[in-house]
Amino acid sequence: MLPQVISQLDEQGFEVIRVQRTWLGRVRVVSRSGEYEREIVYVPSTGEVLRDYWRPLRRQGGDGADRFDGGRGDDRDDRDDDRDDDNDDNDDDDDDSDDDDSDDGDDDDDDDD
Repeated sequence: MLPQVISQLDEQGFEVIRVQRTWLGRVRVVSRSGEYEREIVYVPSTGEVLRDYWRPLRRQGGDGADRFDGGRGDDRDDRDDDRDDDNDDNDDDDDDSDDDDSDDGDDDDDDDD
């Protein structure tokens, strides 16, 4: 099946950059055209395509060179962002002491005396 995938990519204007086997035994083909980077993952025993992902190349700097970040772009700090969100949630739970509606049992505001 790999020769067929490579042939089809070539016909569509893509150049195969990398072919690798995943730890689950699937085949991952990464290719690039002038505008896109494309990742195809398929099961070699059945030919089932599990993923056909296209990502536009983005321009970097002033030299006009295309660059693909491998899908890792701004994801590096997501784990830290999640921790910050969890900490914010925990802070909200502990902040019940500032409620204006709290009843301390003192009826000083009643004018029924």
